[in-house]
Amino acid sequence: MAHFHYDIYEVDYAHAIHHEQMGTKQKFWYEEGSPFDSLSLFKAGRTNTGENWAEIIAAQIAAALMLPSAEYQFARCVIQNEIIHGTITPTLIKEPTSRMIHGNELLDRYSEITKETAEYDPDSRKHHTLTRAIAYLSQDFLLPPIDCITSEARSTALDFFVGYIIFDALIGNQDRHAENWAIIRRADDTYHLCPTYDHGSSLGRNESDDKRISLLETKDKNNNIEAYCKRATSGFYPQPGSRKSIKLFECTEIIGKIRKPAFAEWQKILEKSISNDLLDSIINPIPETIMTDTSKVFTKKYIKCNRDRLLLLDLR
Repeated sequence: MAHFHYDIYEVDYAHAIHHEQMGTKQKFWYEEGSPFDSLSLFKAGRTNTGENWAEIIAAQIAAALMLPSAEYQFARCVIQNEIIHGTITPTLIKEPTSRMIHGNELLDRYSEITKETAEYDPDSRKHHTLTRAIAYLSQDFLLPPIDCITSEARSTALDFFVGYIIFDALIGNQDRHAENWAIIRRADDTYHLCPTYDHGSSLGRNESDDKRISLLETKDKNNNIEAYCKRATSGFYPQPGSRKSIKLFECTEIIGKIRKPAFAEWQKILEKSISNDLLDSIINPIPETIMTDTSKVFTKKYIKCNRDRLLLLDLR
């Protein structure tokens, strides 16, 4: 069993190459001083949330699942005399001549090529449907992520996207919108599914510890942690412009039925890889200044509930 240790890396804002302000959230690229020895992104976590630890935990779980994923480390940066806590991640573009193309751009082009009658607005998250994403990712020219481990059951881009959707259901990632998946176009004009990234909107990271305690301790089956897990929604909508997105487990069932061999293999990997001991080894070492004991207890229970539910899914 791996023993995890978490450093908090210092980022020098003077080394920022490109930065942007997103509301109260700082995000910028830098290279000098990065522990990854490559162009890296510092992203501040929103205050009074668990975005930073959610991102770190999700990355470790993805690695345990052998799922191609961005790496993340805890970091902090002084900006205008204020200490900003966040995460750093290396660029997913490993070759200077490659390009990342986000899902909203891909689906916009795909809608034009296929002359779909359903309207698509690349600037509207509510036009991001699972049906459209599956149709695009089913194209034969699309390849699995670069350097990933394939098998007979997991040999296409869509097969690995099945893994991404199962992963979303496991961690409760509700932010798989059309800019949170992508394709990498290489210099040789091949197209590969990009590793999964940006998982800060997961693991109930916005809840207060009081709410977490209530979910863990209540006898009300409609308001306990199991019910809370079932309510988690995705970044996909049933129809363009729908008011509500599809629930995470509904997405899993839809895509799993389309790629049953891939779903079955990811399910086996989940069963073998995500044990209670692994969750302890990933979550317990996170410093108490970053993640409270209550948050740790809740997060482990949250993942276990989703894991057990995923393992019970029978799509035959």
